[in-house]
Amino acid sequence: GWRVQLNVRNLFDDDTWTFAALWSGGPGHLLAGGNQGLLLWNGATWAPVNGATAGITQIWGVTADDYFTVDSAGRLRRNQSGAWTTEFTSGALAVWGRTASDVYVTRTSGFYHHWNGMQWTQELIPVGDVRAIAGGDYGIYWVGMDDNAWHVDGDNLFWTQLAIPGYPLGDLVAAWEPAPGQLITGGTTGLWGYDGTARVYQGYSPAPPVAITGLWAPARIDFFGVARDVYAQWGTPQ
Repeated sequence: GWRVQLNVRNLFDDDTWTFAALWSGGPGHLLAGGNQGLLLWNGATWAPVNGATAGITQIWGVTADDYFTVDSAGRLRRNQSGAWTTEFTSGALAVWGRTASDVYVTRTSGFYHHWNGMQWTQELIPVGDVRAIAGGDYGIYWVGMDDNAWHVDGDNLFWTQLAIPGYPLGDLVAAWEPAPGQLITGGTTGLWGYDGTARVYQGYSPAPPVAITGLWAPARIDFFGVARDVYAQWGTPQ
């Protein structure tokens, strides 16, 4: 079932925090981003991350000391060993990557940018508004508004639509690939799993108590979702 892992109102006596993003750099490390910035779990306590902007909506990293954030103003920023740099000043929506030299950022302009370790290059997104990215060597999942869910093969050549008419997936703003060819995605209608073969979405039971805005998962049946608080879930899709 679901339980609250982090209730900031109790932690900081502050009722104004809400969360939108999660990412972990390994055991004893979890970042939670939200309207007031970024919090870091070190395995024992939570503390604010210095220099982070307000309104964090996306996090993805290479290591615990090298990660990217997107905020509600569309800025893409990178934290390397505590030093922040700004990659894009506006227009960023989602960030994800395979390695430090293979990073993808979607933009409000209908394009995505790819980082090869030395420079950013621009490519067209043929599928509309993308709000979250996940994947691996098998390929990349792109999800977004209005039931928008697509898979691109490992060579970024063939786009396959995953959304099925009649499934009310809603606006999808979170994605995670727990295993090659599988997808967990969340949004306004809850949490959905895609098994990678039958193109069948399955709702998770028990359903999350809130709309899911961010995901991070070490395994398919053990993962965290965020909304106002950080929730942990154990269970299997039904």
